[in-house]
Amino acid sequence: MACGLDPLHMGQAPPHAVPVNLFALVGYVPDPLGAFLDSLRCKLVPGCRLRSHVSFLPPRPICSSGEQALNQISAAALYLPKFRIDIGQVEVFAETNVIYLGLSRGASEMHSFHDLFNSDALHFSEPFAYHPHITLAQKFPTVDLPRLRDIALLEWDRFRGERGFDAEVLTFVQNNLLPGFDTNGVPNNQWIDLAESRLTGRSLT
Repeated sequence: MACGLDPLHMGQAPPHAVPVNLFALVGYVPDPLGAFLDSLRCKLVPGCRLRSHVSFLPPRPICSSGEQALNQISAAALYLPKFRIDIGQVEVFAETNVIYLGLSRGASEMHSFHDLFNSDALHFSEPFAYHPHITLAQKFPTVDLPRLRDIALLEWDRFRGERGFDAEVLTFVQNNLLPGFDTNGVPNNQWIDLAESRLTGRSLT
């Protein structure tokens, strides 16, 4: 089963990778919560390698250069403050059968960030309405949905750690094509970290 478009926490592209015009802006979930969610995702979708994240900007092509897009992100981060994200319950997107964790706190801030960044060099008309979340499983046979949802519900209920974190670093990532295809016949791809921007909360004036 494929992981889909999920950023991998890597600082450089592997050999023979070909960068493509597909970028995203994410916030990685720090450990120990992040490590637990990574493990859960691997249990639900075997073979996935990723670092759990929230997406401020879902994957998109851009009409400008990556440098222009990064400059836009960096400039905005100078006056945007960090904020708290608390995680809610296991849910499912009915249209796509994606199993995810909703947010009980921080969704309004993420909507504001999304609206701010989805402009100029980063503007894209997205196919789905923006919905802040943390993906747990996607691109699996529909027949497996009830079983995987039940596993996610059980494991999340058992988790006794802190169910939230401070969002204070934005990571700009780019997709890279790799040789070969996955088990579904989709070209192999990998997301690479390009740069980080820390939310400093300083005024531009």
